[in-house]
Amino acid sequence: MSSLRARLIAFTAGLVLLSCLGVALLNLLQAQEAVRQRITDQLVALREVRAAAIEGYFDRLNRQVATLARNPVVVAAAEEFHTAVAEVPAAPLPEAERDTLARFYRDAFGAAPPAGEAPGVPPVPDDPVARWLQLAYLAANPAPLGQKDRLVRSPLAPPAYAEAHARHHPALRDFQRLFGYYDLFLVGTERLRV
Repeated sequence: MSSLRARLIAFTAGLVLLSCLGVALLNLLQAQEAVRQRITDQLVALREVRAAAIEGYFDRLNRQVATLARNPVVVAAAEEFHTAVAEVPAAPLPEAERDTLARFYRDAFGAAPPAGEAPGVPPVPDDPVARWLQLAYLAANPAPLGQKDRLVRSPLAPPAYAEAHARHHPALRDFQRLFGYYDLFLVGTERLRV
């Protein structure tokens, strides 16, 4: 009888222990699911907050650019540059100036790649007007790269263009710096010239 009693006690204890283990395992699984769900909810909330911040950032940029584009001073500047660019020579650069511009591109953007590889250096523009202006305001500009915007009037630019640049560049540069833009471009509507 005592062995039957011991067996019953052991069996009952085993059932209780098994039940406790089952309940503990069930609680562990539920706790894991609750933690997983909480983490998922937090990540979704974080994603929504970041998405709203990014949308807000681009909306703010869009409003800034739209406001700037409608600004009468900017419109007048674009018209003045459009008129002044007609004075910029449409003839090819002389060889020495072409070399200066090519050297600027090479030094600013890296050495030319080996033959057959994609260029790491952007090509010097084909447009002779763009070449003249890049020579005047970039390649022949004594300021180091990253500070080329300090030059307000280039002695190499035609007078009307140099005057327009000197008049409008400081205010546009201030806008660019104030709002943290890398650069600011006025793009002509006829030839999409920057």
